[in-house]
Amino acid sequence: MRRRVFTMIYHSEKFKKDLQKILLLVLLLLPFQAGAATAAELASKISDRNKEIDALEAEIASFQKDLLAIGKESETLANAIKTLDLNRKKLSADINLTQKKIDRATLTINNLSGDIVDKGKRIGVVENGVADSLRLQNRADNESLVFILFKYANWSRFFDALNANAVSREDFRNHAKELEELKTSLEKDKAETERARAELQKYRTDLTYQKQLLDQNRAEKDKLLKETKSKESEYQKLLDEKQAKRDAFALELYQFES
Repeated sequence: MRRRVFTMIYHSEKFKKDLQKILLLVLLLLPFQAGAATAAELASKISDRNKEIDALEAEIASFQKDLLAIGKESETLANAIKTLDLNRKKLSADINLTQKKIDRATLTINNLSGDIVDKGKRIGVVENGVADSLRLQNRADNESLVFILFKYANWSRFFDALNANAVSREDFRNHAKELEELKTSLEKDKAETERARAELQKYRTDLTYQKQLLDQNRAEKDKLLKETKSKESEYQKLLDEKQAKRDAFALELYQFES
């Protein structure tokens, strides 16, 4: 008996329509839930990149402080190598920092792109709401109070109609206000996206240059070790040769100006 009743309910038109409505509602809600989850994930990743960037900037500041301290010490082979090593570490940190900024800019662009799509869809919905409210308002404005009074059979329905007209006007104002705010927000997101894209391009250029500097740093250290044979005496001799060249150039410049 129960099975028969269930079968009758299952095959009834009302049940099928209700089931279709439920499925449609679920399908409509799923994209919004997925979009919200994606936006939250992107925001979390951007926050993580900001923390990593702060840590790298502090590390780079520490390297810079050490380099300034070494610059005040006497010129020795050990200090020269130490300076090159610190510069290499700083350049590596610079590269890592730039990469994190590239990641952050990319995540920001993806987040903004999602917002732009969502707001574009919402604008379409609100524009339809504005159009519907405007049609209802125009219809209400074309009906005089006397016409409305004679149109309805009793005072209750008459006042219901007046109230509906007032609600229609309020809906129109609300939709128009929301539409204006959405369009302003959309333009702001587009401008911010362009700024993020420009930053991304700059970071990529910086990354290429920083990698070149790192290669140059390695080559300078190899050259220094080769020329001095890792000996302090050879390094001092190299310094003397460079000083002699500077003195000769200064003397030549002085004679030329005289």
